[in-house]
Amino acid sequence: MTWWKSAVRICPRLPKTDSPHLVKIVTLKLKNARDEEIQAAIDSEKSAEFAEKVSISNEGNSFSSLEISESLQTGILSTDVDFLKYNFESKRDLENNLASHNLNLSLVYNSKQSRNYHSFSFCDQWNNCAESSEIKVVSVSGSNCKNNNCDYKEVFQVQLTDEFLRNTIDDGFSMRLISDSKTNKIEISKAYLMGYLKVAQ
Repeated sequence: MTWWKSAVRICPRLPKTDSPHLVKIVTLKLKNARDEEIQAAIDSEKSAEFAEKVSISNEGNSFSSLEISESLQTGILSTDVDFLKYNFESKRDLENNLASHNLNLSLVYNSKQSRNYHSFSFCDQWNNCAESSEIKVVSVSGSNCKNNNCDYKEVFQVQLTDEFLRNTIDDGFSMRLISDSKTNKIEISKAYLMGYLKVAQ
């Protein structure tokens, strides 16, 4: 459906008026409808690209998504940056044909000591976060130590149900990675999730 048809659906019969307020409302709704259609087309194109890069193994029962690398600004200085990598891995249970999913995360940062992240929570678009859950820590290591600071790398794994991923496919999802000294916000985009689930099903 084109954006102008969407707008007609939103405002089916507008009264004839010269009210500046009404004109402003109608203009905003038309713009929002157009923006939503444009974004949907972008998400569809990007999800197709992500789907092409999903690796399949184990006779079509194991899946691995493209690894994404991002920089996370953690403070006001240009040097206050953490480096995040993440990807999905899934396996299909041959007995019930259901897939189980893991979100693999690695975070690299420079600090005087390791942060020792211990939990995570899922958050909605208004930054309201659910009760935190313990995160599976795979490894913690330090390197390149200089002037009492080291580059630390913490690797984690979050188990996700197929139901959760299917329920969040329309918007993607966000989560907070929690330590006693710092919290990082991580966002999994709609296009990335859509592309992965096109294959891992």
